Amino acid sequence: MTIAENLGAVVASLQDAQEALVRATVKIEEHNIDTEAHADIRAIVDEIQNSDTIYTRDQIDELIYNAVNAHASTAFKTAHPGWDAYEETVNDRLAALELKCQELQDKLDGVDDQNSDLQIQLQAIENKYAPILEQLSRALIAAQEAGSTELADQYRETIAATLDQKKTELLEAVAAWQENN
Repeated sequence: MTIAENLGAVVASLQDAQEALVRATVKIEEHNIDTEAHADIRAIVDEIQNSDTIYTRDQIDELIYNAVNAHASTAFKTAHPGWDAYEETVNDRLAALELKCQELQDKLDGVDDQNSDLQIQLQAIENKYAPILEQLSRALIAAQEAGSTELADQYRETIAATLDQKKTELLEAVAAWQENN
């Protein structure tokens, strides 16, 4: 999967999370006007409205205040059935999004699940010497084309020394990795 594809997947996941947030906000707004929500509080209000008992405004206010306080003091998840399922869905989506973001970051950092520590170390050594060897080979070609055989011979010797140094570092990395693994 390319970085662009991974980035596209991450953006899609972010959009999904945004849509989930919008849906949750709508559900909360619907909950606030839902005539079936907070059945315990509505039952008290209905009882007051339908009973023969006559309450004063202060008594009604106190009953409603007590019912609302009882609801508010109840654990959120207990007071709002279905919250656990919603929270689990959101947490699952966030975990998937975090994983995709980490995968994208790993790709940007040059880390791939397919690569071992040794492969990463060897690639770093290759990356270190690639530009040096490229410049030396260009200089060799230029010296050769200019007819400067003495300079071309010096570049060949420098290339050989650089390759030997690279080989030494690669072998040291392999030996160190073998000791630790």
